[in-house]
Amino acid sequence: MKFKKIVVAGGLAILMTIGVAIESNAQVEDGTFRLRGRDRYETAALVAEKYGSYNTAILINSDKSLADGLSASGLAGYVKAPILLTKKDSIPSVTSEKLNGVSKVYIIGGTSSVSSKVEENLSSRGIDVIRVSGNDRVQTSYNVCEKIKETNEVDRVFIANGFKGEADAMSIAQVAAKEKTPIILTDGNNISNEYVGIRSFAIGGKSSVSDSLVSKMKATRIGGNNRFETNKNIINYFYGGKDYYFVTNGYNLVDALTASTIADDIPIVLTSSGSDKGVIKKAEGLAVIGGLDENVVDECVNITRGIGSSNSGYQSIKDQALRFSKFIYGTDEYMDYSKINNNMNYDQLNDYTLFLYPNTTTIDKKGAYYAFGLLDPYAYEVNSILLVNSKNASEIHYCTVDDNLAYRIASPHDTLSIARQYFVKENGREPEYLDVFYGPYLYDISEDTYYTVIVGDNKGNYKTYAIDAFERNVVSVQNLTSNKSIPSDMRADNKKSTSIKRAIRPESKPIKEDLDKQIDFKASK
Repeated sequence: MKFKKIVVAGGLAILMTIGVAIESNAQVEDGTFRLRGRDRYETAALVAEKYGSYNTAILINSDKSLADGLSASGLAGYVKAPILLTKKDSIPSVTSEKLNGVSKVYIIGGTSSVSSKVEENLSSRGIDVIRVSGNDRVQTSYNVCEKIKETNEVDRVFIANGFKGEADAMSIAQVAAKEKTPIILTDGNNISNEYVGIRSFAIGGKSSVSDSLVSKMKATRIGGNNRFETNKNIINYFYGGKDYYFVTNGYNLVDALTASTIADDIPIVLTSSGSDKGVIKKAEGLAVIGGLDENVVDECVNITRGIGSSNSGYQSIKDQALRFSKFIYGTDEYMDYSKINNNMNYDQLNDYTLFLYPNTTTIDKKGAYYAFGLLDPYAYEVNSILLVNSKNASEIHYCTVDDNLAYRIASPHDTLSIARQYFVKENGREPEYLDVFYGPYLYDISEDTYYTVIVGDNKGNYKTYAIDAFERNVVSVQNLTSNKSIPSDMRADNKKSTSIKRAIRPESKPIKEDLDKQIDFKASK
């Protein structure tokens, strides 16, 4: 299978510019971009940095809840301001820095959320402070709407449950920011009569916004069975299919709120482990906002590449290990060790065939590992084993076989080199040569009809042998030119005499009997 490269192209410069986060490069190995600070305050500050020039900002306190922040995005779009985060009694330094040069700040919420100390601090800096608050979160959302209505006609509103619909409000937040539309919070059943007759959208399912309220408002309901389905339906309704998406934590919602001010036409997808991510299935670019678990990021990338579950992108560790091993060994031929019987011979194999040793394997009493090896039909042997931790797919050990059929675990540096080649390949950049661990052999796998065996000695001299992929015979031999040198970390360890005998299939030999002699790992229970 050829996997799609995750890239940023066309006019979506925003994905490139937001990618320069404090803790990471713009584009990381899985092809995504990151905008992530050390905490929520720094992430919000990074979003403000990518917002562009602004002289107005909005402050909210998200330490205990997002109650006040739920209605902030519509105002943010209206006054053209980023949303920054503060503590109750003090302004974090990363936030304070982003307020330099600001002339006006809206504080959303009462003094129980953002105290007068913060207000006084801002005033002492010559900043005009406007507090928007109410007796509760519902009244606060009304008052935010009134601020928008002071100079802007409000011809539609988004209705959400302010007490158990935080995720629904966050899913519509970027639309509210983009279109300067107020989010009105309710208890799910009641709303001020002044909003009756205004075009409205009820965000969330029936348990969040009742049918009676929808009927009263003549609202269009956009909801789902859970926050992820509601989020997907909102994206489909207001955006349709897009090539680029932001992804963020579906339960720690503050990052979705602050990102709403820069999202514009790029949908924000709420995600979690195992959640439905089908909306990003055809994405060409992803940007991760805030602290999203790397396993969830992997699921998002998997969805775009048709890997794992078709809806969630979840892939079991065993499946991850198998996919990794197929790449490393350069084969799609695979069989479970349990399927290898006493009557099978090497000449029955179509090619080099990957196998999984039964169950899992213990190594150095450290735990259970999936053990993958490659059946070599030309030399009757398994000359290396990949061990993948059955609970952590990122822990990989590469074991080579010496002349005494003993396994040697490769150094962490060697294993890292293997992994690096894998990730480079996965992101669509074909390495010119790929070490497939046959002693001094390096294989160029770019051609379908023949492959190139590169044979070298300890002095760095190499020759290339063109091998017919079907007849397994040598087509031509030439010295490797100096302008096509082999990178040092991709050179095979040349300790044995050089030959190309592996390219010629000898007579048949029983597989299982031979393997049982070679493999001395103990299967875990």
